[in-house]
Amino acid sequence: MDIPTYLTTLYQRQFQVADFTTSALGDPSTSLAMFFGTGAPTNFGSFGDPALDAALATGRGSLDPARRAAAYADAGRVIIDRVPALFFTENRVGHIAAGKVGGLPDPTGQSVVNISPASLWITR
Repeated sequence: MDIPTYLTTLYQRQFQVADFTTSALGDPSTSLAMFFGTGAPTNFGSFGDPALDAALATGRGSLDPARRAAAYADAGRVIIDRVPALFFTENRVGHIAAGKVGGLPDPTGQSVVNISPASLWITR
């Protein structure tokens, strides 16, 4: 099926099984809420769970890394226990730039790399 038809099928929830690829990375709250939060437009399985929504709200609302980690661990347990999904992940991180570009982070051992334009520089 062509991409527009496929996306229409996803958004209308007119499927029994769907294969979906995403590059949604970054803060866990964004991706988890986007795909599994109750009522989210891209929650294609229409999954809803108050415990998951509460864990996401706790993680999103805290600046304490330990509290956020605990909240997202709680969210992960709900997803693993209740969501009928398989996750296949492969992420090769890197970047390509001319030799005169500096300030790029070392991607060694990283699964997500954030490149801020403010940190880049060019040798003239």
